[in-house]
Amino acid sequence: MTRWQAVKDSFKATLQGTVLRKCAPSPIILATCVTLVCLFLIVSIALVKRGGWKKASPSPPHSLSQELHEAIQTVDQVIAHTFARLSITEDQVSLKQFQQRSERTEWNYTVWTITLPPHLSFHQIITAFTRGFSFFAIENLTYEINVEVNTLTIEIRIGGVTTHRLIFSSPAPPVSQPHRKGKAQVSIVIDDLGQNYTSFTALLALDIPITFSILPFEPHSVRIAQEAFAREREVMLHLPMEPWDARDTPHQHG
Repeated sequence: MTRWQAVKDSFKATLQGTVLRKCAPSPIILATCVTLVCLFLIVSIALVKRGGWKKASPSPPHSLSQELHEAIQTVDQVIAHTFARLSITEDQVSLKQFQQRSERTEWNYTVWTITLPPHLSFHQIITAFTRGFSFFAIENLTYEINVEVNTLTIEIRIGGVTTHRLIFSSPAPPVSQPHRKGKAQVSIVIDDLGQNYTSFTALLALDIPITFSILPFEPHSVRIAQEAFAREREVMLHLPMEPWDARDTPHQHG
């Protein structure tokens, strides 16, 4: 080894020792760091055992529940308004409410049962509710209509949540009574009698229960009435009414 190489090695060793002495931590700082690390590990283990670090489920936003409840109240107003327009009274309506719950909110599910009066048709109900929903323009509202023989169902959803169900029942038509078999009856009335006595005697000779309707003040009116009554036939008065032009064209009778 040359002298210059020995000087270089000596200088390098001296420099490394100086750097190590400057960078080496003091015993107090080292002890403090070890203590903090130990405390951190102890707290972490305790939290894991108690479930403190489990992923918390997000709490339902207050605005969702608030908006849903406001929309439900608006639908209730639409239903009440439509019932009033259709003259559906309180005694024709019954309702039940059921508490519903999802991961994000709670609400009341209402089932309405309505017995329709005879003058209302399913078409009138559908038209009235369609106009009501369109007028109030409730956000995220959808509805489904199902018509059967005597039942109309309207199911209402708000944001995919079923909130109302309306069941309209139409009374069944009355059962027609079968026609009774028997003899038919016919009534025969002959009017304008009183002018021609020969026609009256021909009718009287038929010997059938004819009703004689007699005009008053005719030449044979009294005689025909008396003879028909004597033969036990029904007699009616064919009373003329006053004509509308009586002032301009006076009539003898009426």
